[in-house]
Amino acid sequence: MLKIGIIGKNHCESYISAINLCENIELIGVFDPSFQFEYPKSIKIELIYLSFEELLKKSDSIVFASSENIYMPLIEMAIKYSRSVFLHSIHNLSHREQIMLLKLQEEAGVVIQIQQPIIFHETFKKYSKLSKKPLLLNYNYSNSSETQLLYKTRLIISAVLSLNRSNIRKVTANTISTFSDIPDIIKIRLDFDNGSTSEIMVNSIDKQKTHFIKCYEYNSCLEVNLIENTLTGKNEYHDISIQTTSDNNIQMIITKQLKDFYSNIFSNLLPINSIENEISTQEIIEKVKEKLRINIDVY
Repeated sequence: MLKIGIIGKNHCESYISAINLCENIELIGVFDPSFQFEYPKSIKIELIYLSFEELLKKSDSIVFASSENIYMPLIEMAIKYSRSVFLHSIHNLSHREQIMLLKLQEEAGVVIQIQQPIIFHETFKKYSKLSKKPLLLNYNYSNSSETQLLYKTRLIISAVLSLNRSNIRKVTANTISTFSDIPDIIKIRLDFDNGSTSEIMVNSIDKQKTHFIKCYEYNSCLEVNLIENTLTGKNEYHDISIQTTSDNNIQMIITKQLKDFYSNIFSNLLPINSIENEISTQEIIEKVKEKLRINIDVY
């Protein structure tokens, strides 16, 4: 049984629900600095801790359900106490802080896993098992109601990097403003040392929402639709047509990741979305931010 404590009130209800669906994981309690001033009504009183250190001592591992950088000292403390940590996101941490987490992980010998909804989407998981070596990968995402285009781009980049473990040789990033002063199109090309190329286009313009991957490999062409949950294409042996479950809501995806987190801890495995993968993602995002600084003087 893995005893888990949750830090941070943002998204904590989703994590509580997810933990309740994991038979090998026990929720010890929830801590947030704001509890000193007001108890959340949505959390049972017996689960509320007013001391991070007290919750840390009673837990085997810690989930950080909030991504604000104010939690960085607590993340460091948890790792120094040899607790594996699951982080909802590290997009608010600097590249230097992420490197620091990697060093702490190596010293403590713990697991650091970062939440990644795309990688654990059932259709994407099926695709990643079939994919061997992407030669050319086109990733297209559009959603006119998307308000966090840069964050969405980050999630897509880390998912793409999980498919191709080769080092990145060249990054080309472009940002375009069409219907807004703030860029509403982000286009990225990644060239890898093994000769593979990935092209990513993310936009908040098109009214029709799309989330689509097309990948060309040796003797294989695969198409992934993450909205319709379909995987189609062909390889050297046969045509491929797979319809996956539509059970890809945030709670179920978090549940899958916590079960994976449990397995990684007890089997001493490197997570698919490791701190190393996120550092590589951050380095690409910095290229995008450079373009944003030039275009609109932000970040």
